[in-house]
Amino acid sequence: MITPRVLKRAGLLLPVLALTSSGLLADPVTCRTGSGCLNGTDYFDWAANFGPTFTTVPNGPTALSHSGSESAVVGFAQSVGQRRDESNGWWGNFSPGEALLWTEGDGPLTFLFNNPLSGLGASIQADYYGGFTALLQVYNSGGTLIDSISENGYSNGSNNGSAIFIGLNNDSGITKAVFSLSSATYGTVGDFAIDQLDVVPASAPEPTSILLISSALAGLAVFGRKRLLKVVRC
Repeated sequence: MITPRVLKRAGLLLPVLALTSSGLLADPVTCRTGSGCLNGTDYFDWAANFGPTFTTVPNGPTALSHSGSESAVVGFAQSVGQRRDESNGWWGNFSPGEALLWTEGDGPLTFLFNNPLSGLGASIQADYYGGFTALLQVYNSGGTLIDSISENGYSNGSNNGSAIFIGLNNDSGITKAVFSLSSATYGTVGDFAIDQLDVVPASAPEPTSILLISSALAGLAVFGRKRLLKVVRC
């Protein structure tokens, strides 16, 4: 994340960009596409990876992204999960026909990625109807927690795509992600499902980040030139 701090020099305040350990412009996101959303460039489709609805998903399989360039080891807390489709095995508030990955009560749901990511997210719903709080945590290759987001949702059977989306973006070096529920009105916190997992592979800084850094450096250069001219004129 870029955070502002101030450098005092010759009685003047100069803006300086300080980079924190969580990366450039780290952002929590609560929508899949559009302005201010994740806008992933690749995704994991659970039907393509694990078969039709009602298929048992073992603990520890490797899933491939749609492009085939990303892979992830899928882990449940202890045992197995299941594939379900919205309106065919799962009656909730995802969009009709969506391919889901269900913990079957054995959450959290963990993903270990072969390549570092800068962002990811998915829609999530508790198995039992009622309020819940979803949590997404991401880690780097050293196992250090680098970012997290918590979001409140409400599970129902509307079948209309109203399941909440939870994601993180602009976090460099994500190699592990953990989806979980920190609370649930009914049922257990390990019982939930997610739809397709959207991802953003790690790459060069976003254009906005580059612009901010360039502007800051240009500002410092102009200030230095003005100071030099002032000294010369004296």
